[in-house]
Amino acid sequence: MWAAGAWYAVPKTGVSLDLYASNAAGRNGLGTLVGEADTSAGFNFNWLVGDRNS
Repeated sequence: MWAAGAWYAVPKTGVSLDLYASNAAGRNGLGTLVGEADTSAGFNFNWLVGDRNS
């Protein structure tokens, strides 16, 4: 089982981007994970709204 990811925050904005891939299928008991043969990948776009200086 494996997982990899990257995160980038655009300077002076409230925007960040995530890219990830894994073959983890889910949890099976306390502290264990189940792997699968296929790889799943994803992308997140995050936008922080509000005052970032507090």
